[in-house]
Amino acid sequence: MGRYTILMVDDDEGVLNINERTLSRFLGGELTFITATSLGRARQLLEAKPPIDLVLLDLMLPDGDGRTLVEEIRRYCAAPILMLTGRRRQEEITQGLLSGGNDYITKPYDNDELCARVRAMLSLVELSRGELPKQIVCGPLRFDLAAQRAFIDGAALSLTQKEYAILYYLTIHRGRIVPVKELYEAVWELPFNSSYNTLQAIISKLRLKLRGSSCSIDSFRREGYQISL
Repeated sequence: MGRYTILMVDDDEGVLNINERTLSRFLGGELTFITATSLGRARQLLEAKPPIDLVLLDLMLPDGDGRTLVEEIRRYCAAPILMLTGRRRQEEITQGLLSGGNDYITKPYDNDELCARVRAMLSLVELSRGELPKQIVCGPLRFDLAAQRAFIDGAALSLTQKEYAILYYLTIHRGRIVPVKELYEAVWELPFNSSYNTLQAIISKLRLKLRGSSCSIDSFRREGYQISL
């Protein structure tokens, strides 16, 4: 990941600290965090007009509704806004999205899901900056993003579209176990249907194509997969 400034607004300082550590650990790159525990403090920070790339915003704050801040941020910048909410009423979530929020995640949330959503939003920021790399190199693997081709130790891999997508996703999330649900939904762009037979079959074929190399895909009892380089 590149250099990003993330504004986090949550009335729980413990949550702010956990989110900062989690995002720093899993996303890497040069991340700068600006934090506030109230609407009032967030407004003070925004008066300085910092260069914000992403906003994580709790909608339930002690001094007001976070949705009002969404509208204020939208007058200031176009940074993606991920709303963190304990609310489950669809109309309230919809209002937040209509106010200018880009996505939401319901508390309590899984840290892996939070990282996946933040990574997806920062990818859009990279795209808007025109900073998407032409290729990614990680250990023995090289990905030609334009041609959608993968190479290992300099040799081209003959991969299907789904095999390429799985290998790429596991590689950019190296260092952690990627849950089955997250991997399925990222590759197929469909809700997980509780059956991972198709994913498992493609992983098996992918393993065969990686055999003999220093790259392997480890499975963890249906919990997920992790790439070893």
